[in-house]
Amino acid sequence: MFLGLRLVIERYGALNTFGSHPYPPILTHLSEYLFGLTCALRTVWLLVPVGLWLAWRQRPAIGIPLAIVTCVSVAAASGLAYDVSRSGVVVMPLILWTIAAWPQAGFLQATEFNGAAPSSRLWFLRHGGACAVWAIAAANLCLPAYHHTLNWSGRIRPLWTELRLLAHPPPRYDPMTYANAAAAQLDKGDPSAAAWLVSIAESLGCEKHVVETIRWRIRLASRVQPTDTPGDGSKKSP
Repeated sequence: MFLGLRLVIERYGALNTFGSHPYPPILTHLSEYLFGLTCALRTVWLLVPVGLWLAWRQRPAIGIPLAIVTCVSVAAASGLAYDVSRSGVVVMPLILWTIAAWPQAGFLQATEFNGAAPSSRLWFLRHGGACAVWAIAAANLCLPAYHHTLNWSGRIRPLWTELRLLAHPPPRYDPMTYANAAAAQLDKGDPSAAAWLVSIAESLGCEKHVVETIRWRIRLASRVQPTDTPGDGSKKSP
C-alpha cells in the first residue's frame, strides 16, 4: 500500500524522486542509502531475517516469495524517498509479525528432543525468542540514532538525555528565562514587552503562580498613569 501511494505521488506529483535533480541516483550514492536504511531500524533489522526464517519454517512455500517481496520493497522505498532513514517502515508489518510469532515459536520445538535435553536448555529453546526480542529492543535504545536524508544527517539524542533536558532545560527553553526577562521589562516600564515574554514562558510550562504574578504586575503597570509634566495644561494654577 505504501509503495502504491508513493508511485501515485511519483506519477502525479509536481516533484518526484526519479525525475528530479535533488534526488541523486542510488548507485552513485549507495553508501548514503545504506547508512540511511541502517538508521531506520538499527538493531531491529535483525528481526527481518528472523521473520523470513519463521515464515519459511511454518510455510516453506511462502518463505522465498516473501523474501523477494521484502527485498524489492526496501529497494523501491529507498528510491522513492528523499528521507532515507524512513524507508525502512515498509518492513514494519513483517517486524511486528516477528515480534508476535518468535516468542511463540522459540528457537526450536522442545518436542524435537523427546525430553533428552536438559531442562535449562529446553527453557532457553522455548523462551529464547522472547528474550532475544527484548535484547534487540534494549540494544536499539542504547545505540546512537540519526535522522538521515541524502543531504543532511542529524543526531537523535537518547531518551535519558531528553528526559534530563526536560527536567533541566537549557536557557533557551527554560520558562524562567522568559519569566525573568518579563520582570526585567516591567522594571524598565515596558508592560507590552513583558506580556509577550510571559506568554512565551507560559507556553513552555512556567509555573502558574509565576505567570499570574507577572500578569498582575502587568495589569498594575498598565493602570498607572504618567505624572503630570509642565506645560501639558493639566496643572492647576495656584
